[in-house]
Amino acid sequence: MTRAPRRLLLDNIRHPRLPRWLWPSLLLVLAALLLWPYVGLWRLNQRITSEPPSALEHSVDIQAVRDQIRRRLNKEANSDIGEVSDAFIGWIEQGIRRPGNETLQRTVTLEWLHGLLRERSSGEGGFLPAVRYAFYDPPDGFRVRIAADGTSPLHLRMEPTLFGWRVTAIYY
Repeated sequence: MTRAPRRLLLDNIRHPRLPRWLWPSLLLVLAALLLWPYVGLWRLNQRITSEPPSALEHSVDIQAVRDQIRRRLNKEANSDIGEVSDAFIGWIEQGIRRPGNETLQRTVTLEWLHGLLRERSSGEGGFLPAVRYAFYDPPDGFRVRIAADGTSPLHLRMEPTLFGWRVTAIYY
């Protein structure tokens, strides 16, 4: 007698009773959430191939990029930037040696990022053919690795906003 109620309980756990119309809606929402950062990456590519550097303002949080580089320089602060190349360290050292306190303000610009992504572009296809990795970085990020021939890999970290995904960290 005790087996029947126990089995009924397990059946309810294994087969939740949701209305049939709800399953397609849930699948559609899940698919949209999974594709959302890829759409943001595609938009970034479109801006690189056909628009001036100032158009990146909608796809890049340049203050967050500067902050992540600043955090990477401070050994006591956490940063979303992973292992960096010697070229990136050399570029940072060169910028630090310049006089003035606004080194990152002058060197980390939309034009700089536009140039980095254009270097990895292949004609009209932009940088998308050079993307070697693009996937979620839990809990709230999306990592992209762009490795074009003859250049060091460029890493982007994107985070969601109300209107799409924006680049918040860059390193190579």
